[in-house]
Amino acid sequence: MTYYWLVFSIPVIFSCVKIDSYKNLNYFFWAFFSFFLVLFLGLRYEVGGDWGIYELNFNENAKNFDITYFNLRSDYLFELLSWNLSLLGFNSIFLNLICSIFFVYAITNFCILQKQPWLALVI
Repeated sequence: MTYYWLVFSIPVIFSCVKIDSYKNLNYFFWAFFSFFLVLFLGLRYEVGGDWGIYELNFNENAKNFDITYFNLRSDYLFELLSWNLSLLGFNSIFLNLICSIFFVYAITNFCILQKQPWLALVI
């Protein structure tokens, strides 16, 4: 849990320090922290109580996914992505990495549009 608190403390510190006047430095910190978040979130292995369910879902999608069947109650694009990655020989960790890229890209773009972007990331 210490690692999560350390990662959380980085945007907390940057939200208290005013670096908006140094645009290039601010962009560098955002790019570096975003890259770090992608790796930190995407390369998790057996973290959390539902890790077995993620592995099971990945393996089930690899075997049973039907590209022609669309169900409104499923996550079709997530299942399609996991099916494609399994066909290419990747595992669920690579799927987590891809999903973390989408997540960090979205949250970063949202936060940068805010008046205090680092504080938005903290919240």
